[in-house]
Parts: sequence; C-alpha cells; structure tokens
Amino acid sequence: MMGKIFTAAIGCMLLLLTAHSAGTAAPNAPTNLTVTVNYDNANGTYSAVFDWETPHGANSINTRVDGYKLYARDLSQNGSEFVEVGSTDRTTITIGDELNLCCTAYTFYVKANNSNDGGITLVESDESNRVSTVCGRNYNDGDYNDYLGTGEGEIVSNPPQKAQLGKEYHYDAMVLNDLHAHNNGITFSLARAPEGMSINATTGLVTWVPSEAGLYNVQIKAEQTTTKEVHDQIWTVQVSESVSGVPMTSSSASSVYPNPASSYLTVKLGATGSTSDLQVSDVRGREVLGTTVQAGNEGYRLDVSSLATGTYFLHIKNTGGGRVIPFNIVR
Repeated sequence: MMGKIFTAAIGCMLLLLTAHSAGTAAPNAPTNLTVTVNYDNANGTYSAVFDWETPHGANSINTRVDGYKLYARDLSQNGSEFVEVGSTDRTTITIGDELNLCCTAYTFYVKANNSNDGGITLVESDESNRVSTVCGRNYNDGDYNDYLGTGEGEIVSNPPQKAQLGKEYHYDAMVLNDLHAHNNGITFSLARAPEGMSINATTGLVTWVPSEAGLYNVQIKAEQTTTKEVHDQIWTVQVSESVSGVPMTSSSASSVYPNPASSYLTVKLGATGSTSDLQVSDVRGREVLGTTVQAGNEGYRLDVSSLATGTYFLHIKNTGGGRVIPFNIVR
C-alpha cells in the first residue's frame, strides 16, 4: 500500500514539474518582421510601424506566447548593444519620438516571450529576422550595418524640405562613413545653393538664414578623399513666412489625390494661366519623375506606377509661384 502511495506521489510531482516546464518553455521566434517608416508632414515627425507573424505553434502547451519585445541597436554608436525599446501583446508596434528616426540608423529584431501571473517575463524566444531604419527610410533586408552601399560617401540622411523666413535653417548631412564609423575622410561642398547658405566641409552641416520666401534648389556633394568618389544630393527648400511652411502664392490651391496613391496621382493645378512644371523627388532629394503641363489644364493625371512604395514630394512650379506637396505610394 505504501508503495502505491509513494508511486502516486512521484507521479503527481512529475506532472507538476512537466506543467511548470511547459509554462516556462521558450516559444518559437516570430517570423517575417517588417518595418515601414512614415513621415508626418504637418508636424515634421517620423514614426516606424513594425509588423511580424505569430511564431509557429504559438499557444500550444510547449510554446505559449504572452507578449513580444522589440529590441534596437543604434548603428551610429560604435559597439552599441541591442536594448529593449517597446513591448506589446499584439503582432504590431509603432515607435515614434522614442528614437531619433530622422537622423540616424537602427537595426531591430523582435522576440516572443511568456510570463507569469505577475507579468514578469520567464523566457524569451530566439530573435526574429532583422530589419533597419536609416534616416527616415525603410531597410527590410536585414542589418544595415552589413550594407556597404556604393561607397562610404553615399549620403543617407534626409534634408528638411521647409524653412521659415528669418530663422536659421540647418541640415546635418550624414553619409555611410558616419554610420559605420570607419573614419574615412569625407569632404563636403555646395554645388548649388541660395545666397548666404554655407556648408561645413568636414561635418556636412548646412546652415542658412533665408531672407525671402520662395522655393530654392540645393545640391551638396560628398567626396571621399582617398578614392575621390563623389556622391551628391539634390532637394528643394520651401521658405514661408508662416510656421506651416506653405508659401502664400496663387498655386497654394494646388492639391493631389488620392493620397496615398498606387498607379496614378491626380494633380489639381487650378486656373494658373501658364504652363506648370511638375517634378517628383524622393526623400533623398533625387528627381524621379518630371513633366510639363500646358496652360489651361486645371488638372493633370500623373502616372506614378513606376515608383516604389514610400514617401515622395511633388514640386509644382509656374508663373504664379510654387508649392511642394508630399504624397505616399502604396502597393
């Protein structure tokens, strides 16, 4: 009789141990992590939306998932480690002002975890695939630190598109050399700029105090001092008397729709009485589309089917003035 009781007791203990082990077993890693960086033109802020798939076999007895943690590493800080930057019990999370998304580069991964009744994490999964953000751009192909681009002088930062009359405009250009901390010499220069604008040849800092409202084209160059490889960046700065950044011109009635678009973008020009130049630039200031609309056309259907998913800027110029309108492409 005692032997049976002892055997039963051992069996109960084994069951309890098995249940405890099942409750603290590490879940499988999340899969298909992606990141989309969004820019709020009205507020001038960036946010990054992360999505991933539930781990295979989640919530079975051996792979329970109670939540997820997002980890990030600042690539501009040499030797930096991954740190937790967000947590959720869903398969999506948005990061905003917590990170300086506009002006540096980060690599991310997510881990699944299970926890006890008090919410304390017991075990975590292995890391998911890695994705990165680079100065307000998506990079879903892994760790950006492994990307060498076309050269250490490649400019990867995004210049501000707006300025206010009488107030200092500044843009600190960043190249791959800065992100990788390779300490290769880069020399910056202005190839095209409005009067009074200057650039620091060593740091790439652009400064300017605009004295007149309007649209101004800027082009900077970054030259790698040993290989003499040169990369440039071109963009347009919109100077306004108001904080909103929209110049008071007759073209202010211009608008675009739908926004976001997928194949075509309808541009409403209004009664301008003159030809209008339409130019589309990407977030790095490079012109990717361009056309001229003849006078008398109050609307124009612009084919944007060749553009990849992301944020773009439509530059409208005519005798009535000019305007820059941001829009997004989605697929």
